[in-house]
Amino acid sequence: MFCKEPKLSSRCCKGIERMVTSRHIIFPGRFQPISNAHIARLEWLLNNYLASTITIVIGDTGDLNKINFLTVEERVQIFTAIIREYAWSRIKLAIVQGCADGIEWAERIKVAVPEADAVASDNPFILEPLKAAGFTTITYERSGVDCSCIRKKKFANWMKYIPQLEWDMLCRMSIEGRMLNLPIGIRYPFRTVANHCNRLSLIGEVVEAVKCGISATRVAKDNAE
Repeated sequence: MFCKEPKLSSRCCKGIERMVTSRHIIFPGRFQPISNAHIARLEWLLNNYLASTITIVIGDTGDLNKINFLTVEERVQIFTAIIREYAWSRIKLAIVQGCADGIEWAERIKVAVPEADAVASDNPFILEPLKAAGFTTITYERSGVDCSCIRKKKFANWMKYIPQLEWDMLCRMSIEGRMLNLPIGIRYPFRTVANHCNRLSLIGEVVEAVKCGISATRVAKDNAE
């Protein structure tokens, strides 16, 4: 008597394909700060894409302000410590200069990480230009407290939302005192491939504004003043 091979559902097959397919996935962001949600997403990628390498692409945002309060060197230092702490052998780091044009930004990423062929994000304003540049997109549901919400909290409460290792490093850097003396700052006015708001969209804020029924044009105008 011959045993029939088990039939796998399409969902199961996709899951197996995802686990064995070798990709080079980029995980871009400003990481101001690096949150527990970032850590959870990276672990999800590592657990679900077992044959893949992941490069964290850190955006170099230039001058410091209350939104971008960590230098790119400090974020590299923190991520390096976290990678060592978690023993992440398949994660690398890259730095890409920020840019107001989404298409140019995508090209800069291709130059910085030429082997990359996929991008993981829950932000459509990150996914759109990279998808247009030929990257496979990997999406997931947004979870946890995002960075903009963390920054609005008292610094003493940040420790609930970021890794302990990072909290200790931020305390040694005297970040609380630094932020008191920094200008408010604005997010990059980020141009996307198919933008219907005069090609000016502020990453994250537009998404939240649309949810609240506020026009993206108004958000861009308010932040430019």
